[in-house]
Amino acid sequence: MAEEGWTGVFALNPGDVIYLTTSIKGFPLGSSGSLQNPYPLWSDAVRLPLRKARGPLTSDEANLLMGFLAAGAASATLNPEVPAYLESSRTELWNALADTFVLSKATTTQPAQLQVRMGDQKGENNVVDEGFCTKFRRIAGHSVLATSFFVTTCGDASQTKDNQELRRIEALSGPLSAVTETSGNLKSDQYYDGTVAVSVARVERAGVAMLNRSGQEARWSLADWQKAGICVDAQGRALRIVHVTLRDEPLRLLRVMPAHKKGRFDIKPLPLGTRTTETDRTAPAETLSEQSLVFLSPGDVRTVRWGYVAQFHPPNTAVALSSAARKACNP
Repeated sequence: MAEEGWTGVFALNPGDVIYLTTSIKGFPLGSSGSLQNPYPLWSDAVRLPLRKARGPLTSDEANLLMGFLAAGAASATLNPEVPAYLESSRTELWNALADTFVLSKATTTQPAQLQVRMGDQKGENNVVDEGFCTKFRRIAGHSVLATSFFVTTCGDASQTKDNQELRRIEALSGPLSAVTETSGNLKSDQYYDGTVAVSVARVERAGVAMLNRSGQEARWSLADWQKAGICVDAQGRALRIVHVTLRDEPLRLLRVMPAHKKGRFDIKPLPLGTRTTETDRTAPAETLSEQSLVFLSPGDVRTVRWGYVAQFHPPNTAVALSSAARKACNP
């Protein structure tokens, strides 16, 4: 279903999967651009499950984010502090980007294109759905990144941006350094003026699933799943994990305690990727600390039950998940 006010554009949501291919069209050193390679090689499609990230990004998420930001800042002078800022803020920036991905509808002459909704949009009851520029301004504020990216891509904060503006992620331009040897010394002052072309091979609606053991989502922790924005109720409200059954103890249903309360069992990491379980007998029986979810993945549990953040859910109750979440959020 196309979003209201955006002809032929479909919103992408957490839980959707996009398959991206990339290629680089470069100019040989010293050419004027007339010798651009007309037959670029395309990479195999990369499967990218969309989510809200809790912590570090995957390499595919980071590459797409950095490519988008680099393209926006291409005509601005980059401050040397920018890389450090990106390193500390890229999870927030990725979540802003993932919130505003849209897909244009394929036509007979134009393939589907991955785009970012830059401007705000008024939805039902005049509720504003923030675009990437608004989210970016709130995250970056007056940082060095704002001066090198925001003004170039979104305009000065005092200017009003066109609500209908979309920015395609199909040509992420930037110089690709080519190191040459001169008199035994290395220098990198010559470049391929490259264009990294990104193409959407296909989109799989609600394609993310805990049961997909070969996908990236199999390596997400249960805490990542809780943050991802995929597991929601029928009204789209966020849920948290309230009960789990571990694979090595299938008859023991553990209640996951809220973040501010202790659980009887607390799973912690050990060197070489192993784990240990500590026991706190002052905490209620058959409970698990929420921090333990950081060290559990879908492969470690037999069942997962979802509920609301501020409510207690007895073991025999269930929350009605959305149709997509019923498929995605059960191991």
